[in-house]
Amino acid sequence: MEKTEKVEAYYETEHRFKEEIIALRALALQTSCEEDYKWNFPVYTVNGKMYSVFVDSKITLGFGSLMDPF
Repeated sequence: MEKTEKVEAYYETEHRFKEEIIALRALALQTSCEEDYKWNFPVYTVNGKMYSVFVDSKITLGFGSLMDPF
């Protein structure tokens, strides 16, 4: 399965925080970030460097900026 298909499958899967995950994705896609897929989660990169990721679990939703891509 291609990365794009994995990303789409992730967002189509039922999650406890599905609405929030979709809203965060919409915000990320309004920036210059590129969508990728690593560690079973969508990640967002700028200039080829990982910038942010959000991870959902049974009890929490996390969104983090990992590094300064500039």
